[in-house]
Amino acid sequence: MASDAQGLAQHCIDMLRAPQQASDIARRGYTRITTILTEERFQSVVDAAVTTLWRKDRNA
Repeated sequence: MASDAQGLAQHCIDMLRAPQQASDIARRGYTRITTILTEERFQSVVDAAVTTLWRKDRNA
């Protein structure tokens, strides 16, 4: 993540210069995606959002 294009470019350069660090970041990201951001979790978030919107629409 970066606040601007230059910061993003610098981050990419840093990762190319430190392949082990890049690999570690990728591994942690993969673990997070597969254990925390599951399909079931995604579905529950979507269901909650739709339910909230549906209730607001019915009360309008």
